[in-house]
Amino acid sequence: MATSFPTKTHRVDKVNNRIVGNIDGAEAYWQFCEKSLSTDKETWDYYDENYGLRNMQRYIGKPREYIEAHFPKDVMECVGTDFRTTNVDGFEYEEIMTSRGRALQCKCVIWSIYGAKPFTKEIEM
Repeated sequence: MATSFPTKTHRVDKVNNRIVGNIDGAEAYWQFCEKSLSTDKETWDYYDENYGLRNMQRYIGKPREYIEAHFPKDVMECVGTDFRTTNVDGFEYEEIMTSRGRALQCKCVIWSIYGAKPFTKEIEM
């Protein structure tokens, strides 16, 4: 699918925490989703106010029902800023214990012009 929007970006090597070349297309889009879902919105000066996920700290101390009601909108606001995103659905939640205490493991499926891919985010409760 041809587009008039630039989609080329730097490839991030997560193991060595380095930039290692460039990527485009589906690989660039899925990296965007992963990075934006792991970045708190309005935390870093070099990202604009639309990049990232709303601050997850606001969920601490809230009941599971509150998180389940608000998390889908937060995810769509996060990845929906990219024209390649078509939908987010398939939300599933499971309470887990982490080294920091109780958390809710939130799973979803992000749909794009490239197909679908599952993502997982842990939210402290």
